[in-house]
Amino acid sequence: MDKYDEYNEIPQLNYTTQNKYLDNITAGQWLRKNGVQEKYISKYNVTTKGLFGANMDEISALNFIPEAAFDYEDVSYEETVDYSKFSDKDIENEYFLAKKEKSSSYSFEKGVTELTNKLGEVLGDKIRKNSKVVSVTKKGEDYLVEYMGNGENSRQVLANKIVLAVPSTEETNIASTVITEEKAHIMKQIEYSSYATVALFF
Repeated sequence: MDKYDEYNEIPQLNYTTQNKYLDNITAGQWLRKNGVQEKYISKYNVTTKGLFGANMDEISALNFIPEAAFDYEDVSYEETVDYSKFSDKDIENEYFLAKKEKSSSYSFEKGVTELTNKLGEVLGDKIRKNSKVVSVTKKGEDYLVEYMGNGENSRQVLANKIVLAVPSTEETNIASTVITEEKAHIMKQIEYSSYATVALFF
């Protein structure tokens, strides 16, 4: 117990009335209550299915908000160290250890949306932004993609190749006539692991 009293890094969770409220409504309810259009909710549905294996009406607003906020984070936090407290030998040793650290992975400072934003910038008018794919069907040797965007009527585009980069549940919905029965059966067996993102406010 004495050691516990000495430990000063235990976070204090401030479970306020507002946090309780956000924890007891779904992310979908919260977005609709704040006037967010359904097309954006549909976009986040795909994101949350990939992250949590659940849609916007199955996770709490408290769980969703930190993930959504990360996409719009403009301020980077850098820990400052007062090196005046270190000796020259300490600094030299720290630099040596830092140089030894290597990783084959790459991380985006502001999240993976940096990649999609850059792709959108490079592709320009070649990409249909703010659009939702309604269906993908076969037309001869090509694929007919039907989509809706910005409240307009549905439009179509013909493509000789397509890439379905969505969760399997969405894939079987929009491209059921393109996917073989065997592939559809296999995809339905895919289980998305669920996990909780816990936001600690202290």
